[in-house]
Amino acid sequence: MELRKLRKVYGSTVAVDGVDLDIGKGEFMTLLGPSGCGKTTTLRMIAGLVEPTEGEIRVGGKVLSSPGTKVVPPEKRNMGMVFQSYAVWPHMKVFENVAFPLHNLKKSKEEIRRRVRAALELVKLDGLEDRYPSHLSGGQQQRVALARAMAVEPDILLFDEPLSNLDAKLREEMRFELKEIQRRIGVTSIYVTHDQAEAMAISDRIAVMSQGQIKQIGNPCEIYDSPQDPFTAEFIGLANFIPGKATGERTVCLAGHQELEIDKCRTLNAGADVLLSIRPHNIRIYKQSDRTRNELEGIVEKGSYLGDKVDYRIRVGERILRVQTPPGEVFTDGTKVSLHLPAEKISVISVNPG
Repeated sequence: MELRKLRKVYGSTVAVDGVDLDIGKGEFMTLLGPSGCGKTTTLRMIAGLVEPTEGEIRVGGKVLSSPGTKVVPPEKRNMGMVFQSYAVWPHMKVFENVAFPLHNLKKSKEEIRRRVRAALELVKLDGLEDRYPSHLSGGQQQRVALARAMAVEPDILLFDEPLSNLDAKLREEMRFELKEIQRRIGVTSIYVTHDQAEAMAISDRIAVMSQGQIKQIGNPCEIYDSPQDPFTAEFIGLANFIPGKATGERTVCLAGHQELEIDKCRTLNAGADVLLSIRPHNIRIYKQSDRTRNELEGIVEKGSYLGDKVDYRIRVGERILRVQTPPGEVFTDGTKVSLHLPAEKISVISVNPG
């Protein structure tokens, strides 16, 4: 699938602003971002439920939507969609719910029976064909919605926050089941969520969105370990931001004249203003200097015990850095400490030539 310069405007509001995205066959792609970032509007344009203001959508070389061409209607796109609300009909039994779109496609009774049974078996609901939705749990109802989407044997599955109405434990279980089902059937899937952990767990790649634009595209490791802009760094987990000035191709001088070396970045030009990012758990803390490169001196202002870790606020000059350590490492408030920032864990997320 290809999205090119996709744009949607409602009056004076730009909901989606020039989205470019390539999604491979069989890939699980997630559109991740806060409420109002344009991810659901993008998904609905792909589904054909919303007509783009500008831009083009192609699947397998076929144009679904493009300026000056006839838009392919939703029912002709061979896509299945799973919504945030289960959208199952309470007056229909499970079998009838799953079979409903197949009747619209004019499938034979034998074909409907085959597809419904196969879909229910895939989502582990075989044997529940004669139950009404009111006799199912929330997780089972969401499985019915998934089975219904898969029964049409779509080329692409679309998910619009499908797990947000489930409790936390069930949501965690379902995310792994969704990914396992997607792998088994090999269908291209596009998933919308605001939940970072959910996106990290299920995605082959993630497109991080903000204010109608894609900020970064990459696999979960790339998005988390190498954010390319402040929004992505802050939205995906916790991040420290450190401004400085480049003194060489891989070195940055901070406000206190300490110099940091950076391993993974494009070549820097001396004199450029840069913004660095590092995750709290990637900073090493010592009571005495370890005399290594990339070492900063600081004072513990506060430590918070969180069970599986301790979250520290460390004052380094005029700046506060977050540092997270295993629970066995204890540093009392007021302790002078040394911080080691591994060069390979520092990301350069913005560069201003100055």
